[in-house]
Amino acid sequence: MSLATPYRPLFGLLFVLIFSAAAQAEVSASLVANKVETDPQGQERLLPAERATPGDLIEYVVLYHNQGEETVRDLRADLPIPAGVELQLDSIEPKRRLEASVDGQAYAPFPLKRTHTLPDGRVEEQMVPASEYRHLRWTLFSLQAGEQKRVKARVKVSE
Repeated sequence: MSLATPYRPLFGLLFVLIFSAAAQAEVSASLVANKVETDPQGQERLLPAERATPGDLIEYVVLYHNQGEETVRDLRADLPIPAGVELQLDSIEPKRRLEASVDGQAYAPFPLKRTHTLPDGRVEEQMVPASEYRHLRWTLFSLQAGEQKRVKARVKVSE
């Protein structure tokens, strides 16, 4: 899709569940992408996000529901962050037991940091810019029978 295109489809976002094999078929997951709009009074409204234009704020929510009769342990949820958007770091929920990645391969605790060697040889730790985040991964402990948990993050569509 060329940069001249006035909108970007949002259906390319994928997410992955990884959890104990015994209860694998008992957990459902649903992903919702909503455009966040603010009215003149400052109140936010969530509208279905079928398309996005540069500058739009999009909220991704994944709801996990254990429909089985047993507890699911070590539930892990991955949320890829599509190219062409910038993660809004303060919007991520929950922030506990959260890891992130810039490539989907190597994960580290959130927020991501990297070391940088200065010209004088000193090593300095720097925060990874939000624009470089490409994956979030939560470990949700366990999901009791009938229980639901959600994870969410907002992104801003790049110009």
